[in-house]
Amino acid sequence: MGASFRIEHANFVAYLTSDRQTRAPSADPGELDSFLEGLNNPHSLVSSTKGRPNDWCQAVGGVANERRNALRAKKPGSLESEDVKAILAPLREYFRDYHLYCLIIPSQLDGEEESFTFFLESALSTKGRGLVLVPENAGDFVEYLNPFPAIAELADSLVAPPAVLFWSGTASCVLPLNEANGSTGTCLSKLWRNIRQR
Repeated sequence: MGASFRIEHANFVAYLTSDRQTRAPSADPGELDSFLEGLNNPHSLVSSTKGRPNDWCQAVGGVANERRNALRAKKPGSLESEDVKAILAPLREYFRDYHLYCLIIPSQLDGEEESFTFFLESALSTKGRGLVLVPENAGDFVEYLNPFPAIAELADSLVAPPAVLFWSGTASCVLPLNEANGSTGTCLSKLWRNIRQR
């Protein structure tokens, strides 16, 4: 499974992938609507189930569209955490409880083709056990990624973009994209151990 998202929506994606105790962000209704519209875009979601009866992309897009309608029924004005929680609650089941999460950190200097190729190949190969995420047109993006639970690993590593941040439970690691492509990174072993224990 995979989802691309505008970097401005990182807080919503981080909330959807976080544990149940995480507080929802407050939000501008226009930004939340834009995020939900993006999830309904057929080019933003990737899954090996596309076109099948259990099509993850179609399910996410349908729920996102329903939640946009619910959002439009709300009073105008900023949305508090509880409002955002209520709007996003039905989407959480599609973004939580994966064995492995992967956040691609594209390079700001190089083209994003290599990162996008990795995104597509990884998202299609997860077979429902992993969720691969990639910000679109990220530019200067690191400040936006703070809500992600494993982002401290990126800050502590000496790995420069393009890179891939992997996490599962409490274990995480960062690999340069070329090493992640080969799936030979030694830090992945601690993630797989954590996955096998589930």
